[in-house]
Amino acid sequence: MACRQLPESIMKMVMEQVGKVLANDPSGRAQFVHSGGLAAVQQMGEAPGTALREAVEIINSNYPEEIVHYYSPGYSQQLLQKLDAMSASNSAVAVN
Repeated sequence: MACRQLPESIMKMVMEQVGKVLANDPSGRAQFVHSGGLAAVQQMGEAPGTALREAVEIINSNYPEEIVHYYSPGYSQQLLQKLDAMSASNSAVAVN
């Protein structure tokens, strides 16, 4: 991704501005999700406590928690773990 080559301070300012725009633009929020923007933003702010993480939080505040989780890295793995746990508990019940 080309934006990863920008200094973190510039990325933070750009992302904060995106968050401000999204706060007042419902159709823009949907377009941002459909274009892959929300998923890309989630990947940029993985490390807690970083300046980019703060900007990601601003963007995330414009979306329901479920949507943010869906586009977060590792979410599919969490769902697979839940599925495995459910299968294991169903197997245990079937054996008894």
